[in-house]
Amino acid sequence: MANRNNQKQSAMQLAALSIDQLKGIKDSMDQDIQALQRAYESLRGARNRFGDSKTYLEGFKAYEKGQEMLVPVSSSLYVPGTLHETDKVLVDVGTGYYIQQSVPRAQDFFNKRMGQMKESMDQIAEAMSMKQRQQNTVIDLIKAKAQAQMQAQQQE
Repeated sequence: MANRNNQKQSAMQLAALSIDQLKGIKDSMDQDIQALQRAYESLRGARNRFGDSKTYLEGFKAYEKGQEMLVPVSSSLYVPGTLHETDKVLVDVGTGYYIQQSVPRAQDFFNKRMGQMKESMDQIAEAMSMKQRQQNTVIDLIKAKAQAQMQAQQQE
């Protein structure tokens, strides 16, 4: 009930603004929505990387101790290496820290992080939806005020 009253009060306050002021609010909302979209895409990319890492871990079981492989040094640079352990991996936990974990525990870590990112993505999607609804309200007000202004000019 309080939320509905706040919405009505907010709509009344918006209705008191000029078209130029409403356009400024709309532009600000455009920027907010774009920032939310960038944050969503960033989280989706990170979530996909965690998913890829989890998938690679599933294929890791096929490797044997002493097997030679290419080790990524960067996204496009690899060096030859020899596998010393097949039951443990180093997991990047962020800010330059790595933790040695068993493969199942690393998979759990990736699942947990993917779940956290999904929750954050859902929150951002909800915020974007709310911001877009608010923006649509502002756009409707701009159109209504512009139409009223045109009708007033025609009557003069």
